[in-house]
Amino acid sequence: MFKVKTRGKIKEIVMVSTACTMLSMYGAPISSTEAATRSHAPSVYVTPQNTAASDIISIDWSPVQTAPYTYWAVHNWNQGGEGGGYAGFQQQSGFDQFGKRTLHFALWDPIASNQAIKAEYLSPTSEASRFGGEGTGLKVQTTYNWKDSEWYRMTLRSWQEDGHTKFGQWIKDNKLNQWKLVAIMDHPVANVAFNYGLSMFQEDWAGNGQDVREARLKNGYSRKVSDKQWNSWNNQRISGQHDTSYQYDGGATSEYLWVRAGGNTQSTIGTGKTFNLNQPSQPEMGNLDFDIQNTRFEDGKLNVSWKLKEQSTPQFKGKIEIYDNEKLMGQPLKVIDNSKSYKTEVSQTMQLPQTAFAKITLTDIFDRTVEKKVEITNGNSDILVGNQFAWSLKGYSDREIAKVDYNKTAEELKIKLEAGVPHSYFNSTYASIKVQNSSGSVLYNKEIMGNRQQNAETQTVPVKEGDYIEFTHIEGEVAKEKTRATLTNLENGKQEYIGKKRTYRVTSTGLIRQ
Repeated sequence: MFKVKTRGKIKEIVMVSTACTMLSMYGAPISSTEAATRSHAPSVYVTPQNTAASDIISIDWSPVQTAPYTYWAVHNWNQGGEGGGYAGFQQQSGFDQFGKRTLHFALWDPIASNQAIKAEYLSPTSEASRFGGEGTGLKVQTTYNWKDSEWYRMTLRSWQEDGHTKFGQWIKDNKLNQWKLVAIMDHPVANVAFNYGLSMFQEDWAGNGQDVREARLKNGYSRKVSDKQWNSWNNQRISGQHDTSYQYDGGATSEYLWVRAGGNTQSTIGTGKTFNLNQPSQPEMGNLDFDIQNTRFEDGKLNVSWKLKEQSTPQFKGKIEIYDNEKLMGQPLKVIDNSKSYKTEVSQTMQLPQTAFAKITLTDIFDRTVEKKVEITNGNSDILVGNQFAWSLKGYSDREIAKVDYNKTAEELKIKLEAGVPHSYFNSTYASIKVQNSSGSVLYNKEIMGNRQQNAETQTVPVKEGDYIEFTHIEGEVAKEKTRATLTNLENGKQEYIGKKRTYRVTSTGLIRQ
């Protein structure tokens, strides 16, 4: 029996038949007759011994033995109170990755409000529905084919927005170092955090205790509401209650905890034991990084889009500031703030000068920021839209010293250097051409010295979407000589000056200035 608080009252729920009361919360059903003949593997609980009210909770989990009808609730919080819930991993059928494997995320109905919880965001493989049985609330079930023995990080965050508390769920595949936003729930009560009851449990919800289920846990952390400092869960207690038929067990290495239940498991820790882990004082968070995909200003509407790099930490929010100068000095002309964690584009009607610049600032779920600047050209944005482009670098007496042609369809960049001395007045680098792929590896790099003899050279470099093409020209910003460094769109004939330094990134629609 356990207690759930609803509308200010305590309601007792007797677990006569776990299968009957919990299937509406979980997944794969079994018949009541079958449930009556089954015996459950005992639940195992893992409880950090040093927790405080937090706005972020995170832990790494790895499945070892995956019996069906098993729930590894790696996060539990606020049991019986406002904003209570849990989240984790479920093996709903089968014993391996060919069975049904899902992520779970559930919140109980609010106590201080009659409004319903809403799913603000769901990933393409997520579904939201109401649950009953153990109280009532909203659950999100997400198809996610996690692999045995691999490590996965589940991170939750709560935050305040428009008088409500939002709860977000993210999953990271540690091997691939890739994050995914799973779901965001809108809880209609303000100022709710992960206040108490932070813990994990492993549960057999349908009663097949003859099958062993086992998992490992490490890198448990929470970020305190009071001072935003990290709290390391390096001291955790494993406990449970032995069934009349089956037992549980648990233990630890210096790196991780493990829990096991069902089958022929025999306990080595009695009714429970506390273990210490050797882990850093705060989690390894990785880096936030993104590419600007598009900046177009057409018909009085600004369109800006960006894309997180494959191994970036998750976006929490975004901000765009528009300036009339390249150094981003003074007050911005326009500020577009609080882009959602699942929004990677902005489209707004506004007025802009002929040339404007945008500063895009992203904040990740750990509140770290990255800024990038991009130029917006009013009325000439389609110069970078197309599949064929040509750059020309000229020297003394406007003699062409290098020509670069890019065919986006063929994914080929053809570079042709002309023989001769580029400009005898300059004894250092006069111009340069550099090509990098999306990972930062240099594919081509040429520095053109001003007063040195240059040999004729032709080279073809493979360049595809996401790669970077960079040019420099020492006279690119000089009033009369700026025509010595130009880009031409070969499909519409439009042209622009490159300036002293300009980097272009290849996108699905053509190029974008970086």
